[in-house]
Amino acid sequence: MKRFESLDGLRGVCASIVVLFHCDTVLYTGHLFNHGYLCVDVFFVLSGFVIALTYEPRLRAGTGAAAFLKARCRRLLPVHFIGTGIVSLTAASLWAAGFIQLPGFTYPIMAGVMLLGMLMIPQRLVTGDAFPLNSVLWSLWGEWLANIVYALGVYAVRTSILIALVAIFWGITSYYAFHNPFGWMMGITQHDMTGVVGRSMGGFLAGVCLFRAYQRGYLARLPSLSPELLFAAWLIISAMPAPTITPAFDMIAVIVVSPLLIALLIRSDKPMPKIFVKLGALSYPLYASHLAFIAIAAAYFQEFHASRHILYAVPITAASLILAWAINRITARKSSSPAAYRNKKLPGAAPDPA
Repeated sequence: MKRFESLDGLRGVCASIVVLFHCDTVLYTGHLFNHGYLCVDVFFVLSGFVIALTYEPRLRAGTGAAAFLKARCRRLLPVHFIGTGIVSLTAASLWAAGFIQLPGFTYPIMAGVMLLGMLMIPQRLVTGDAFPLNSVLWSLWGEWLANIVYALGVYAVRTSILIALVAIFWGITSYYAFHNPFGWMMGITQHDMTGVVGRSMGGFLAGVCLFRAYQRGYLARLPSLSPELLFAAWLIISAMPAPTITPAFDMIAVIVVSPLLIALLIRSDKPMPKIFVKLGALSYPLYASHLAFIAIAAAYFQEFHASRHILYAVPITAASLILAWAINRITARKSSSPAAYRNKKLPGAAPDPA
């Protein structure tokens, strides 16, 4: 049975791009994947496809929302707790030692922020940022929102209505991107969570629509392209120069390119180097924990006034990968990775409610 290893590979490539994008927040080179934040939208689309592929037949057959969410907790929370715990403890230690500044923070506030972060509760009213210690939690919060809404009944919604919802959510996000000083990156700024719902729900539901298209055989009409070629195309998009905000470019990349990219990877029957599959297995722990080393690097440059160079991204990324490998070993199950999806007829699937 064929496995969608190409999706694992894309997830790993995108997680690595996000790490390099964050490296540039402390290196100030302006040359490391200026559009790396778009990888989060790819994660949302991937998640929608994978969740629908894995759970939609079960949900239609009567599996309740509670059972679905329990399964998602088993999958997501161990890595979240370890990764966020490491990042939070690192940031708290650097703050307590005076290496980084967090205006308005006291020890009680720090303890409260750490606890709220572990519970994935936004803290904007307390600190001004939604998740000041591990900022990637904004997207994981959006992921949980999409999962909950899906389990509560969206899985049974007609495909035509899903497409309309995707258009609405992405339309709202696009409008907001053109009227926000941070453009499509507004979720990453954390000062305004308005765009998070549009980005997460739009991407997730687009992924569900891709599953419906795959289920009906529509994706078989696409050409079978090399995964490496498709990865390279996304690398180019992520690395495009951005001297200012680029909402039009970002909108096209998210709404047009990312679903097409994933559809082509689903269709692809070309072999792929195993390194991409291994990188995919590390993608979630890498994403959840890499800001620990970004914080250490930021403290180092600030404290010692060291010169910043693009090559510093190499040790930061290497250390992040090693940490991700350790977290993956701790949390790995005996069963195969949930990121590996089998291309087979799904038992018990109800007719598509198109």
